[in-house]
Amino acid sequence: MIGEETLAKRSGRDLADAHIVLALELGPELLRLQDHDWPNDPSMDHALASDTFWKAFLADSGIVNVTAIALGEWQVAAADLEDATLEILLHAHLFRWQNDDEEGQEVMSPEKTEISQLDLNLFGALNGGFYWIEGNDMIFKPQCCGDLGNYANWIDAMNLQPGEHASIWVGHPSIPCRRVQDTLEFADHKDWTGELPDEAYRFEIKLLAFQSILDEMAAQMAAFQARLLALLQAMKAPDPKGLTEQLSGVNMIGNDFLSPKTRR
Repeated sequence: MIGEETLAKRSGRDLADAHIVLALELGPELLRLQDHDWPNDPSMDHALASDTFWKAFLADSGIVNVTAIALGEWQVAAADLEDATLEILLHAHLFRWQNDDEEGQEVMSPEKTEISQLDLNLFGALNGGFYWIEGNDMIFKPQCCGDLGNYANWIDAMNLQPGEHASIWVGHPSIPCRRVQDTLEFADHKDWTGELPDEAYRFEIKLLAFQSILDEMAAQMAAFQARLLALLQAMKAPDPKGLTEQLSGVNMIGNDFLSPKTRR
């Protein structure tokens, strides 16, 4: 436990007005139909080269008019994805896992498996998560290996007791967090297993404001789940409600917003 007399002196950047965006990762490894080389153009900075590389894979899959939340990243706001794009992503996620050939070469080919024959035990949540944007700065964002089910970890932060600290898993690196009286304090993304010095906690938010953030997360997740369910029903997927929960990593959100899916 951390001494309250030490924590009371801290004051970080207030995140009460942060803009929250639910994002999905459209990674080349998921959508790959053929290989592409990294752009060999010295005039491009890394972000532009990454964006150019990424869009070549998107185009192969028939995905156009998609803009990343940040140049060079492969995350797109869920609300900005057209249903046709989301359906392509779903086909890739659902069928690629079951269509590996004997050499482990992944091939996106929906024709190889009828959707009614899918083994639902194979699927985890879609890659992505929540961006926190404050002003012109992206404070927090989904990281490598993060998925939509990490929503539950933000809820867990609400349950910290004064003096307790935790690491919010959003992929790696994660987000160190601690509670100070009626405030949550956060450090920058960092793989971390213990306490950090006080000065590392650069951001803060009152619990009441954090509850509003959680409500916004839940509203965006519920809207995405509704779209996901409708698409899966149209695709005649088995158990579309259960599959929606698996792919979002969250139980169907109704009046009870705080309902993270229990993962095995």
